Amino acid sequence: MQVGERVVAARADAEPQLEIGWFAARQPGVMRFLEDRLGAGAPRARDIHEEVLAIALDAACAIAEMFTAQHGRPPPRLSPRALERAEEQALDALAQRRPGYAERQPGLAAWVAGLIADPPRPLSRAQRRALGLSLGAVITGFDAALATADETDNPLLA
Repeated sequence: MQVGERVVAARADAEPQLEIGWFAARQPGVMRFLEDRLGAGAPRARDIHEEVLAIALDAACAIAEMFTAQHGRPPPRLSPRALERAEEQALDALAQRRPGYAERQPGLAAWVAGLIADPPRPLSRAQRRALGLSLGAVITGFDAALATADETDNPLLA
């Protein structure tokens, strides 16, 4: 189910409801995935640092809040491997010019695009690219998890 534009707009104007600590306990896989992609252990660590990781964690919390508001329940817990598969799907869709999460979740895609275009801290081009891809994987993972009634049938959650 698409996260509606009203939900995205309401969240954009509101103070965060989730605390990072609660989010870390509820979504440790998302935390590890973002740390792997954007933290000190990132493949291009010299280009990516704590600033972009902090922005990504705040954005991931907001994305979880938006999915929760739309679906009436929080997204299921995702593993780092599930997020890696979601990232692969997003990259494959881009490479093959197939619809990706931006078509399934246009409100969230626009919100992420706005965040990347005008981040709360200055970011390099590489940081913006890494941030966008990482958040796209989080959205794809949550979207797939919530779209599947029986989580055991969801290949992203296996």
